Amino acid sequence: VSIEGAVNSAVNKGVKLFTATNHIEIRHIDEAESAPDPHFWLDPLAMKNVVTALAAELKTTLNSNTDTRARALEIRLDDLHNNIVSIVSNITPADRKLVTGHDSMGYFTQRYGFQLIGSVVPNLSTQAGVSAADIAALIAQIKEYNVKAIFVESGTSVGMVQQISNATGAAVVELSPIMLPPDGSYFTFMSNLAEKVVNGLK
Repeated sequence: VSIEGAVNSAVNKGVKLFTATNHIEIRHIDEAESAPDPHFWLDPLAMKNVVTALAAELKTTLNSNTDTRARALEIRLDDLHNNIVSIVSNITPADRKLVTGHDSMGYFTQRYGFQLIGSVVPNLSTQAGVSAADIAALIAQIKEYNVKAIFVESGTSVGMVQQISNATGAAVVELSPIMLPPDGSYFTFMSNLAEKVVNGLK
């Protein structure tokens, strides 16, 4: 059974559904707004909005006082955001240009003042098709903007990335926007991700 199928089955049985994306400003990757970007966890302040809304929902549904724990988590998310701002300040705005394996870093780039130049796979999935024209266009953009690194995720074609790197001189940096670190902490995950991006662009 798929996740979607399991959720629908639970809802049909009367389980209440909380939709996190109802409480954030959803990013789209096309002008027609037909492709919503699901990677909102890469913005701690979006996560803070979700926490606030979820706490209110649980308070109503479970008749439980969630205020104290929710507030503590909101403060931690604010602190995380401020920490990432500090990490990002180690590179100039002119160097905040990202090329990624697929379109996964949009929320992060919007929040922290990066410019998303392009993606090896210009799609929300690493499995989407890429044409020779797409690769040529990305190579031209990397050269034009003097992008220093290509941040790639698991599933991105190694050969394709290496071709682009060879043509541009941009370094290849492995970056996962979904895998938690060994300690299982979202806060460690986001701090590590920010540091890896900044170090790759220095």
